[in-house]
Amino acid sequence: MRYKLLACKIFEREIASVVANCPNNIDVTTIRQRLHDYPSNLRQQLQDEIDQIDNNTHRQTDDAHYTPFDAILLGYGLCGKCTIGLKSAKYPLVIPRTHDCIALLLGSRERFAELAPKSAGVFFFSPSFSSGYAKRMTNGEDEFDMCRYLFYLERYKGNEKRALKAVKLEQSLTSAYHSCAYIKWPTIDLPQHEEDVRELAKARGWKHLEIPGDDTLFRKLVDTDWLDPANANDPDFLVVPPGHAIGESYDGSIFCAEDPAREGE
Repeated sequence: MRYKLLACKIFEREIASVVANCPNNIDVTTIRQRLHDYPSNLRQQLQDEIDQIDNNTHRQTDDAHYTPFDAILLGYGLCGKCTIGLKSAKYPLVIPRTHDCIALLLGSRERFAELAPKSAGVFFFSPSFSSGYAKRMTNGEDEFDMCRYLFYLERYKGNEKRALKAVKLEQSLTSAYHSCAYIKWPTIDLPQHEEDVRELAKARGWKHLEIPGDDTLFRKLVDTDWLDPANANDPDFLVVPPGHAIGESYDGSIFCAEDPAREGE
């Protein structure tokens, strides 16, 4: 099987670890994580990527004229509804039935459901999202806030008022944290990253947690033959036929496939 995988950059290391031993041919493009701050922008970015893949004009993808893909895989969950409405005119779309990245790192919706009631006030880290960010947070709030201010100042093209407002919003969110958790991926051993998260907990006076990660969902995503009808009803994934869109199901299944031709019925 030949798949195109579009995924959040927050999974960069995790994806590399499962693709390395995958029996299928996986062409990977990761999308910047900060687009999550603006779900409508992320949705448009993902749809643009899909349209370019459909038209064989995607600059980061090998030529698919003679060897087209069998499906486009999405390394996202609901994620602020950024995936709702996505569709491909040419390929099936396959998406895990999860709410966000934490469930993907834990390997199932069930584990996420168990953890969710206890996760308020917990700042999560993972192999792809740990060392640099944890170190900046450990170096002191003033230095961290200045880094964030400069980041937003560039984003808002020199608008100091908007940059300061964004930093204050982040401060109000981080003030509610009392713990940090490192989701340890089973095939990625990064002792220094784990130590950086422990140091952050010590510096902030937070509780430190280590949570076992699970690569089950990512391995199923890249290893499965999604053209086999027997896999079309896998409870952990939605397979969307070409021309149909990802819809929200408002129940435990999270997603459904919508036929645009039947809108308004």
